[in-house]
Amino acid sequence: MLQSINDRIQGWLGWVIVALISVPFALWGIQSYLEVGGNKFVAKVNDTEITPAAFDRALSQQRARLEQMFGKNMPKSDAYDNIIKQQVLNQLITTEVMNQYANEAGYLVADSSLVQAIQSIDAFKENGVFSQALYEKVLNSQGMSMTGFEAMYRQELSTSQIQNTIMSSAINTESEAAQLVALNNQHRNVSFIEFDTASFVGEAVVTNDEAKAYFEQNSIRFMNPEQASLQYIELKSEQLESEVPVNEADIRKAYEAYVANAKSNEQRKASHILVNMASNASDEEKKQADQKIAKIEKELSSGADFTA
Repeated sequence: MLQSINDRIQGWLGWVIVALISVPFALWGIQSYLEVGGNKFVAKVNDTEITPAAFDRALSQQRARLEQMFGKNMPKSDAYDNIIKQQVLNQLITTEVMNQYANEAGYLVADSSLVQAIQSIDAFKENGVFSQALYEKVLNSQGMSMTGFEAMYRQELSTSQIQNTIMSSAINTESEAAQLVALNNQHRNVSFIEFDTASFVGEAVVTNDEAKAYFEQNSIRFMNPEQASLQYIELKSEQLESEVPVNEADIRKAYEAYVANAKSNEQRKASHILVNMASNASDEEKKQADQKIAKIEKELSSGADFTA
């Protein structure tokens, strides 16, 4: 069960604490990732690392949401892309700070509350009723397991309760209420003139020097992404096999040639130490021979050289 946060933190003080914790992390780790990449993590909240994989996953989700909202009107530029990256990273850091605070403070979500919250999600409903099959299908399409999603959603419910409690405990002053009313009721009159550039193209006279100067001052606007032209030949063994006929006689001939070549090149080098002993040697002589062999074996193990 979720525990009350009012005993721990209230009002604007809660947001101040979260902001003070979050800002240092937002300023550390992101720049090198945005420009170079390859770091083991893009940011670190206490001992928890935000990995490039987690950042890329969140960035892809944010881009998908923006493209769904704005369609073809979504700006496409490096500057705009960097703004989105910074916003995504700030959100990941804030989320991790809230998760750590919730875990340290001991906030829990009961299983029954988690089940009720998941069953209320419209994406998992068919004809207004929760569908287990649809639930599993949606998670599979997102590459997530039920265990992973439920753990993530449980954490999200815990932190959302903290956020909602902090926001609900805020106090609005009379001056703030008056400003809000004024903003909601304000009206602005705007006048504008629309210029059609096509109407002025024929009248404009631009010299080569002016064009060159404008290009030099705005060269970054005329830069194209780096491109490379490649030529290559792709060879696939399965295609070559179908074009080269091989019969049983050719296979046997190639095998026999390989065996003959291997035999002609085979070389072996061996050396041995012989301890002579008569066939009718006595037990004492056999014992002496065994001792001599043991001594030689010991000297070989110690690196002795008997090649002379």
